[in-house]
Order: sequence, then C-alpha cells, then structure tokens
Amino acid sequence: MLMNLNRGHGSTGYYLADSLRQTRGMVKALDKALRQLEQVERNYGKSRGRADEHCLGSTADRIGQCKTSAEQLEKQLHDALQDLRSSIQQTLILEGG
Repeated sequence: MLMNLNRGHGSTGYYLADSLRQTRGMVKALDKALRQLEQVERNYGKSRGRADEHCLGSTADRIGQCKTSAEQLEKQLHDALQDLRSSIQQTLILEGG
C-alpha cells in the first residue's frame, strides 16, 4: 500500500511528478514570453527613435515575477517528490529490518 503512493496513475507521486512537469513547461513558456516582449520592445523603441524608453517595462517585470514564482514552485515540487520517495524508502527499510 505504501509503495502505491509513489507509483501508478492517480498516486501522490504521479500528481507531484505531473505538477512538476507542468511547472517546468510554465517556466519555459514564461521565459519565451519575456524574451519575446523584450525583443518587441527593443525593436519598437528603435523604430520610434526612443531605444531607451521601456513602454512595456511593467509587463516585463510582472512576467519576471511570475517566472521567479514558477521556478520556486518547481523547486518545491521537486523537493516534495524526492521527500516522498525518500520517506517511503526509509519506512520500508525500517519495517523490513
């Protein structure tokens, strides 16, 4: 029963691993969005002769904050999954010995 927490569809381990996968995708998508926004802002500024003006700076800041939060969530999910696996293994060793 304890091993089933880590394996199979619908288990705790499955949900943690799936959430981790989705969060990694979110981090990549936010990074792409941020790079695209910065590129457009740079090109727009050059075309208007105002290369130093950052009209989308607040949006870039928000996306950056979201990316940082997603990276923190990714780390926490990774740690939780490792902790689950370690706890299950430790419990099984203690029960067996």
